[in-house]
Amino acid sequence: MRRQIQVANLSDSINNSSLAELFAPFGRVLQAVVATHHDSGRSTGTGLVDMAQHGDGNAAVAALNGRKVNGLELTVCWQMFAQEADAGVAVGPVAGDFGDRGGADSNGD
Repeated sequence: MRRQIQVANLSDSINNSSLAELFAPFGRVLQAVVATHHDSGRSTGTGLVDMAQHGDGNAAVAALNGRKVNGLELTVCWQMFAQEADAGVAVGPVAGDFGDRGGADSNGD
């Protein structure tokens, strides 16, 4: 089963191509997609990357997690599916578990 790599805290200037370029030094990128808001088309600050080789993905996660890109520190980890979380498999945060990105409601206002 091929698993995807989650990337969070992406700047608004990152698009699908630049996300793929960020991961390319670690191996062949099959797909890189930056999530966008349905209504506005603006980036949500998150993306998914699918790499051809699992070992290349491991290297990318190790190298890119915590790296600053365009002034923002990335969170990079393997995506955990619900059945893995239920089974207690420890592979990283569950999808969406990236903490607070700030914004109007980030301080409780």
